[in-house]
Amino acid sequence: MKEIERYYRVLGLEVGASLEDINEAYRDLAFIWHPDRLPKTMKDCWPKQWLS
Repeated sequence: MKEIERYYRVLGLEVGASLEDINEAYRDLAFIWHPDRLPKTMKDCWPKQWLS
């Protein structure tokens, strides 16, 4: 169960969130973190944030 909780936490949601909320959170994060939208300085460091 901890792995599932981690997925929700990455999306900023509570366990048991609706599918609509999950899709919206995913789209929001994809828009924010898309490599084509990041400044060059952030492109070099963003994967490290996801690994920790």
